[in-house]
Amino acid sequence: MILIIIHKKNGYLAKNYDTKDFANGVEWCLNSPKYQQFCSYSRNHICKNYSLNTVVKRVINVYEEVVTERFKTVHL
Repeated sequence: MILIIIHKKNGYLAKNYDTKDFANGVEWCLNSPKYQQFCSYSRNHICKNYSLNTVVKRVINVYEEVVTERFKTVHL
């Protein structure tokens, strides 16, 4: 599974239900001295892993796996 947010690489993963950690994350993102690199990495990561072609290929692969497994159980 590919994650959209990679902690402190292209975002900040705050602890669940922790508003202070969320606020710290927003502050960290906005005040990072490497903000431009952070933005560039984020865009590249999304384009590489979530382009239409990439997502369609993943959906087709999952579909093919399900059909193959279903076919095996029906024809055994």
